[in-house]
Amino acid sequence: MSSLLKISETVATKKIFTILFALIALHITMFDVHAAPTLDSSFGSSGIVRIGVPSGVENRPSASVLQRDGKLLLAGWTSKRQARAFVLRLLPNGAPDATFGQNGVALFDLPNVYAIQQLEQGADGSILINGASSSGFVLTRLTASGIFDTSFGAQGFFSATTTPARFVQQPDGSLLIVSDATQDSNIASGEQFILRLTRLNSAGVPDSTYAPNGEKILSGLPSNFRMDSDVPVIAEPDGGFTVMARANINGGNYLLVRVTAAGTLNFDFGKDGLVSGYDLGNPSDIPVKMVRTSNGGLLLMGDAPPQTSGTVVLWRVTAGGLADTSLGTTGRLEIDSGGFPSFTLRLAVLSDGGIALVNSVNDDGAITARVRHFNTSGVLDSAFGIAGSTTIALTGYSRFAAISVLPNDAGGLLIPASVTRILTCGFTCLPRGEDVAVANLNRNGHLQTSYGRGNGFAVGVVNIAEYSNDKIDTILVDASDKIVLAGSSDADATIDYLLERLTTNGSPDISFGTNGRVAPRQYIILKGKVRAAEQTSGAITVVTGTAAGSFGQVGTVTAFQLDPAGMLYPGFARALAPPALSNTDIALGVRPDGRLLYGTTAYDGTAILQQTMPDGTPDLNFGAGGKIEFPLSAEEQSRQADLVLLGDGSVVFAVLTTQSLHLYNVDSHGLSIASFGTAGQFTYAAADFANTYSIGIPFSLLSLSDGSLLVGIGINKYALSGRSIGSLLVIRISSNGLLIGANRLLEDPGSFDWSFAALPDASVVIARSRHVATNSAALYRLLSNNSLDANFGLGGAYPLPGMLSVDGLTLDAHSRLLVAGQDATSAVLARYDLSGALASTPIVEFYNTNLDHYFITADAGEAAGIDGGSAGPGWIRTGNSFKSGGSTPVCRFYGSQVPGPNSHFYTLAGSECDGLKQLQAITPATQKRWNFESLDFVSTPPINGTCPTGTVPVYRAYNNGFAQGIDSNHRFSSDAAAIQEVVMRGWINEGVVMCAPI
Repeated sequence: MSSLLKISETVATKKIFTILFALIALHITMFDVHAAPTLDSSFGSSGIVRIGVPSGVENRPSASVLQRDGKLLLAGWTSKRQARAFVLRLLPNGAPDATFGQNGVALFDLPNVYAIQQLEQGADGSILINGASSSGFVLTRLTASGIFDTSFGAQGFFSATTTPARFVQQPDGSLLIVSDATQDSNIASGEQFILRLTRLNSAGVPDSTYAPNGEKILSGLPSNFRMDSDVPVIAEPDGGFTVMARANINGGNYLLVRVTAAGTLNFDFGKDGLVSGYDLGNPSDIPVKMVRTSNGGLLLMGDAPPQTSGTVVLWRVTAGGLADTSLGTTGRLEIDSGGFPSFTLRLAVLSDGGIALVNSVNDDGAITARVRHFNTSGVLDSAFGIAGSTTIALTGYSRFAAISVLPNDAGGLLIPASVTRILTCGFTCLPRGEDVAVANLNRNGHLQTSYGRGNGFAVGVVNIAEYSNDKIDTILVDASDKIVLAGSSDADATIDYLLERLTTNGSPDISFGTNGRVAPRQYIILKGKVRAAEQTSGAITVVTGTAAGSFGQVGTVTAFQLDPAGMLYPGFARALAPPALSNTDIALGVRPDGRLLYGTTAYDGTAILQQTMPDGTPDLNFGAGGKIEFPLSAEEQSRQADLVLLGDGSVVFAVLTTQSLHLYNVDSHGLSIASFGTAGQFTYAAADFANTYSIGIPFSLLSLSDGSLLVGIGINKYALSGRSIGSLLVIRISSNGLLIGANRLLEDPGSFDWSFAALPDASVVIARSRHVATNSAALYRLLSNNSLDANFGLGGAYPLPGMLSVDGLTLDAHSRLLVAGQDATSAVLARYDLSGALASTPIVEFYNTNLDHYFITADAGEAAGIDGGSAGPGWIRTGNSFKSGGSTPVCRFYGSQVPGPNSHFYTLAGSECDGLKQLQAITPATQKRWNFESLDFVSTPPINGTCPTGTVPVYRAYNNGFAQGIDSNHRFSSDAAAIQEVVMRGWINEGVVMCAPI
């Protein structure tokens, strides 16, 4: 027998016994193998099921303008999962302009911007946008067709740190940015009022022909004034502007400043370009709005001292800066604001000199808009509405909040607004859902019924279906492998429970509710996780802490039961003691006979464990009247609760307070088990609980297969630097209530949430959701010694790409891990196989000096045997190795002793591995073939020959043995030079075949 045959026989025989042993061990408890998870392709789409139907984002408009052609532009923000800026363009009939953006809407990102404060159409038809950021402003531009214009400024943006700021369009297409430099320490001193003027050319770049760096400073203005962030700069036709400033001292005046395009005071206005409230005869009035009149003057609106609620003032200034006494009484008009602040009113001047005013009206909680039309003298126009006034109310919406008032093309008014959908659910609910809306009034103040939806309104036209906002807290798997999901949802702007049942392959179970989903219409404000438990009859009990009141300040408990078909069970009579104040978590358990256990906490220093019969009535054989109260010390406020049922019928009830962790062990009648801890109680007090802004959210108690208990407590606190620091405290307790160990793990900057699932070998899978600038999620495996399994993934972390958070974990009867979380589109449920290959490191390369063959192994014992000569002579280590790690198992094949190929081959699980297995099945053992041996280690597949960040390429070279009539052999190495060395000797370079951790 050749030395190669001897070597292969030795290696192969040893490996066969290793495989047999591993398979037997795997059958007994597969989690003795520390393997990284792999998505279960038999579940959903490649292992993932999407939960919820993507619905429209919420839309909050904040700016609007009429184009010269009569089309209406509205800009604002989409909210919820992905916040982005939008610009909507409507045709004069209220329909979206299909030639603009995507079906009338342009969606784009505005970095660091929280509000769009200015929207205008450029001279060339482009759309100019000014956004307010936390530190200044950002300008950007869309083309006339709604395409983001990257040629503007720097990659589409021009930004600066001064604020407030407005732009004024210049006749040549450039922009003049007006901002307040009063607080700029490099320019100003004291309280001097200073304006910064920055001119951008048509490309959005500072114009050096205007001034060095395109910037001029206008100083010498009266002191103790500032630009107001809410008051626009009024553009003049020649490129100049008028800005309103307010005194920054109590009882101060206001100031109007008119500036030329060249950056100098316009002496044709007032006194050398300045007009004060003293000049106009109303120095104590405080202006909040200013618009340009049709004859070049200014109309101002504000408050008059004392600022009594419900009254605002209008006054007018001529083009030359004088008081216009033709308005109201001596140039001043007092009007009713309906009890709303003056800054919420919207003001417009019409071409005939008339004035339109919109203010909100609160009618028994329904907020509508009142529109009034005044003539040029300030007298209500009797031909408009009823005595000059009309009210706008939109059916199905509880709030109609105008953002502006604009003239339409028929002598009437357009009222762009943000409207809020009504949620009718009694005392415990709030309105949910915002839309863009535009009301169109004719010259008589009546709705133009031909507009928008045919009732005078264009509503919700920007709602593009993008995401669903469901959240899965609890995953149940029944005896038939059906999966029940419980959580919360705000689909259709309705707060409700999420209850859904899937078949074992992830498809909706149509025998449950409507197409697998139930909407119980409980209408509650959820506080904490939604818990669910399934009885042997198939009935599902759902419970959570809830809150009543507009802000959830009063705690309640909601519990209900569904039958196996998803129908609410009317015979379920919950009898639960509510907590004293707003509760955050309710523990739930179900006994084999259907009796239910609830654990609640209260801020009054008491924790309560209740037991009910299957129908929800109190179990009078448990405690006193069906409940047990556990008093806490006066210093403690309870926060979270959880419980587990043990095999002997007893229950462990866990309570987390601001000071300590308490575990109470009671039997099926509620009597304390004295052998547990101290008289049936275990207490753990930790300094970690102090000085935290968030503790134990979520908080979990697990019963492990070795009889021990494990508590996971999430801790978020502030460091001395003020940054948020998150970590996980894991406490392991023996079955008799003694502390085994406590460890604080995974401390990192940021805020974190945690979820847990117990594995059959007493280890625990932990999901960590990280909330920083970019949200992400990862899985970890906690070993029985409270350390993290470094082989579970790179650095011990198995990342979940694309997932923003994980809200629930569980293990099914087949030891598959179900992970519920959210990505950018919806809630998702993923199923992972944990029975993969060993994640060992390193993978060592050997070379046989006699045979010119290479061999790699991930088995440290096998490598040691080869070093000792058990595989025959000639084998030496090359010194090359690469690491195991990733999400994809690597298949190991061996040819055969006779007829061969007497060698080993490795490939990532996938098409190549499956193809070799299929050939093995149809090829007789008497012919050459590759025989599958095992899943040997894990790695990461390359994408188009490129490895992802954090990995290095592993190359494969082939000796072309089949063509030469010799045994095939392959070399696998992360060393490109090593591969090149054999290629120079005639081997074939097969490129990058896998990616190893760095």
